[in-house]
Amino acid sequence: MKNVLFKRMVMLIIMTVAVSTVTIAQEKGDKAIGANLVIGSGNSFTNYGLGAKFLYNVTDPIRLSAEFDYFFKKDFVTMWDASVYGHYLIPVAEKFTLYPSVGFGTH
Repeated sequence: MKNVLFKRMVMLIIMTVAVSTVTIAQEKGDKAIGANLVIGSGNSFTNYGLGAKFLYNVTDPIRLSAEFDYFFKKDFVTMWDASVYGHYLIPVAEKFTLYPSVGFGTH
């Protein structure tokens, strides 16, 4: 059971990174929008959806992100998720930035 859950989490992370598109904002005052293809799973239930995000750089290394995801109807159930995150941008190489984040959400 734990092995299956781990595999699903890894797949979710890979899919999020692979299909997330966004114009990266990295200087104070920069704004960006993006779109996601999302996968939600748990307790033998997997569903797909679409999402949108808005990014705003408060300072050069600090960015806020507001996100909303909508999951398509499956087995008479629809789901949604709204989240707000704070990112701390750490430039690693040209066009590559790591960002630890903290946030909260509801669904």
